[in-house]
Amino acid sequence: MVGPDIVYPVAIHSAEVKDWLPSEPLSSLELRVKPTYVDYHCRIYFVDPAKATIHSEIGTVLTAKYKHSSVRDSDLYWSEGQVCTVRYHLDQCWYRGKIVKLEDEEKKYGVFFVDYGNTESCTPTELRKEACYHDIPTLAMCCVFDELTPVPVPADEQPAKSEWPVSTLDLIHKLVVDNFIDVVLLPPVKPGDPYRVKEMKLAKNGENIVELLLNSKLVTPRGKNKKHKKKVEASARDHPMAEKSGELHAAPISSKTENPPATSSKTEEAEAAKPVHASTSPRCVGEKETQCVPPVPAKRKMKEEVVDDMASIVARLDLEQDEHESNTGEESTPAEDMDPEQAINIDIKALKLSWFEATELETLCREALDYSFPSLPINSSEGKILKAKVEFVATLRPYISISVVLLEPPNEEVRTIMAEFTSLQSRLQAEAKDQPLLRVPGPGMKCVASIVDDEDEPSKVTWYRACVLKLPEPKPNIVPLLCVDTGITEEVNVDSVRAIKEEWTRVPAQALTCILHGVDMEFVSDESSVMAEFIRILANRDDDMVYVKIVKCSFNGESLLVEIYEDPEHTVLLYQPLVDSGSFVLEDGDDEE
Repeated sequence: MVGPDIVYPVAIHSAEVKDWLPSEPLSSLELRVKPTYVDYHCRIYFVDPAKATIHSEIGTVLTAKYKHSSVRDSDLYWSEGQVCTVRYHLDQCWYRGKIVKLEDEEKKYGVFFVDYGNTESCTPTELRKEACYHDIPTLAMCCVFDELTPVPVPADEQPAKSEWPVSTLDLIHKLVVDNFIDVVLLPPVKPGDPYRVKEMKLAKNGENIVELLLNSKLVTPRGKNKKHKKKVEASARDHPMAEKSGELHAAPISSKTENPPATSSKTEEAEAAKPVHASTSPRCVGEKETQCVPPVPAKRKMKEEVVDDMASIVARLDLEQDEHESNTGEESTPAEDMDPEQAINIDIKALKLSWFEATELETLCREALDYSFPSLPINSSEGKILKAKVEFVATLRPYISISVVLLEPPNEEVRTIMAEFTSLQSRLQAEAKDQPLLRVPGPGMKCVASIVDDEDEPSKVTWYRACVLKLPEPKPNIVPLLCVDTGITEEVNVDSVRAIKEEWTRVPAQALTCILHGVDMEFVSDESSVMAEFIRILANRDDDMVYVKIVKCSFNGESLLVEIYEDPEHTVLLYQPLVDSGSFVLEDGDDEE
């Protein structure tokens, strides 16, 4: 147990550790496990329940030890095969790893997370040349459907160097990852090979997963594909922990916990060795802040055209899961989700605005733009009038909060940033769909998400940079997000949320969180109708443009204080009709100009 007086493990320089100890055999061939990852070769990763405690301890202690560490010159240069301690960029926690590929582009390295099974593209600043827990074998275990082979699909649906189609992997991931399953395994054919699945059932209802896959017509019995055996052998040789000779380091990748995660990397050659589907949140609900949970889940884009009956199977399982949680009380920790009855959503002239009542200023800011997304440099713009578009409105008595997006830059620095963002937007639309899926996004995680902009065209989506606001409570497949470049909050399906590339987080968030200066809502009795009228005033502007005067700049993450005008001369407040009717009460005193 890690408490205030943490006893840190001895750290040995990476050069003194040739490799991590090979994984140990499973404690039993009949287990109840919670798979965490599915890679391109349909290797299903999990942790031996007997080793769950040490698995959790490793992540927790390493994060406490290296959280505030500084990179040294020696940490900047690596060679293939070296062991390391690595920070996972999405949850900022530290884990045991191994360099499996040198990526010349952007000076990055492919790092295999030996206790989870995923391979990530990491920068030198995320690596430390120290090996802790070097006396503990690697903990990621894996198994394969030795008796199944995938039905061939068009080449564009086939990942590089993989015999399994993305669509099939997605559905297998949906069935097993983050679900407790009962497995009966067969030993590896030879040391270093994966365990083989003899039987696999969902623990909650006894559903036979092998039969589900066969009924879906996405897989066939192995006998129908004579090449399958060779592919399985090649899959074992391609494993990140395999020796140059082609054999894996000892027995199947070992294991240790029930909360595993991972994300997939990107480069072509890493594809074969890189896990594609993972799951688990970066921090378990209810754990202390110092406790870590494995790297985040990953999954390839689910193709809607894939076998309808399989999709219906998954939908049925989701429904059964909801019923199971309802009947047993085994549901996720409350996420303080907003009551739908307290929300007003108005869509006029395609201006997407929403209003909700919050209770604290902290909720207003939502630490939204402080999730490692830099902010626009406009602190020198105090007193200036900026052309902007209002995207989001919220009230926190007595304040009114708005999120605005600039239409024109106030200075050259912001002009350059806006140009960079335009370029980034093009990349997002082209590349985000190929990013690994975050199966269980955790609060505060950066991500990209696909959002339907027009309900009449549900197939037409736009990709946005976003932050996860809270873990979903009543709807386990729904994720609440804040789109950092619009300030709009959304609720999307978990399948729409994907890992964000680190370089995509460098461009400052485009949305500015503001508070209306001088407006007091303390004594407004009918807040709903007042806010609805305010939104209609905003939405009814022909060009969607308003003039925002910055009264006070923000510091230390605080919101801007602003006034909104109809004209560039700032002579008429946009919300003057509400002031005249007494709905908006302007504060007296120094706050008013």
